[in-house]
Order: sequence, then structure tokens, then C-alpha cells
Amino acid sequence: MSTVVLSKERAPQTLDRARVATFPRVDLLPPEIQQAQAFRRAQGGMAAVLVAAVALVAAGYVTSSHGVSSAQEQLDAEQARSTALLAQQAKYAQVPKTYEARDTARQQLATAMGSEVRWSHLLSDLATTTPAHVWLTDVRVSQSVDVPAPTDASVIGSITFAGQALSTDDVATWLDTLRATPGFTGELLSSTTAGQTSAGGRPVYAFTTTVSVTAEMLSHRYDREKS
Repeated sequence: MSTVVLSKERAPQTLDRARVATFPRVDLLPPEIQQAQAFRRAQGGMAAVLVAAVALVAAGYVTSSHGVSSAQEQLDAEQARSTALLAQQAKYAQVPKTYEARDTARQQLATAMGSEVRWSHLLSDLATTTPAHVWLTDVRVSQSVDVPAPTDASVIGSITFAGQALSTDDVATWLDTLRATPGFTGELLSSTTAGQTSAGGRPVYAFTTTVSVTAEMLSHRYDREKS
């Protein structure tokens, strides 16, 4: 008699993954450990944030320090330049006063010499224009220095000539010479005397002539000092 042995089906050794995934997970760690782990994670995050903040502050400090240093250098340079300029200003402090004194002296000179007539030039010119048979024996000048703002036609003085001529025609030529001289006006023949005899035996006529001198004769050579 034969015996049939029925074999039992073997229980599966592995569980279906899908079924395992549906099993609930149970955290068996104590709450204190969980809190400690969370605290450490928070500490790590805060440390990273703190490091980043410190790095940013350090970078800003370096940048600002460089800017402050550059600004300080510029300030020092400007202060040194200002000090040098002040020293130069003190060195030349008397220059404006010197120029002022010079301008004052020029103004005084222009005022004092405003009525100048260069008589030597006038007499030199007359010596070249005096007729050949006329010679002067005396010249007297009278000038007023108190003529306010004279024009060219203003009379500022007079000249009296005393001389001799060989004829009355020579005296007339002399008067024409005076009329043609710029700055002379009002020629006046005050006297003519005949009867004297020259070395050559010819009669000589003595004469006296007075002319008025106008402001046209002023030299004006110091007028530029008034500007």
C-alpha cells in the first residue's frame, strides 16, 4: 500500500513590497532625542547664517575702510595744499599794499604834473622858426597852475618876448611865426623902438611881444598814470 504524502505549500519568505509600503512607520525614538536632533539642525542653520553675515560684515568693513582711507588721504592732501597756499599768501601779504602805494604815488604825480608845459621844447622849436634877422634878448614866462580841467582853448599862461630886428618887416614876420605856433593866441606887439644901430651900421628895431599860452601846450605825458 502506497502512501501519498501531500506537501504543504511553503509560506512566502518575502512580503510584497507594495504591501510593506502600506505598513505604518512607527518612530520609537524618545521625544528628547528627536528634540535634540531638531535643535542641532537648527544650530547648524543658524551657524551657517551667522558665518554668512560675518562674511558680509567683514567685506563691508574692508570696503568702507578702503573708502575712508582714500578719503582721508585726499583730505590730508587738500589740507597740506591749503597750508602751503596760506604760507604763500602770508609771504606776499605786502604786495597789494605795495601796488596800492604805487598807484597812489602815480596819481599824485599825475595831479602834480598835470599843468606841465615843456618850455625847453617850445623854445627849441622857436629857435628854428625865428626869422633870420630877428633875435631874442629876453623871454619871460607866466603860468597858472590852478586851471581846473582846462580845455585846449583854455588860457593857462603867457610869454613875453623881448628882441631886436633889422626892420619892421622882420618884426611882422616874427609875429606871423608866433601866430603859426600851436598853443599861442592873442599876439600883442606892445612896443617897437627904432634908432639903435647894429654892428654893421644898420638901424635896429627893439620890440616886445606878449602871447597867451593855451592848454594845447600841456605835455600830458603823465596822463596815463591816472588810469
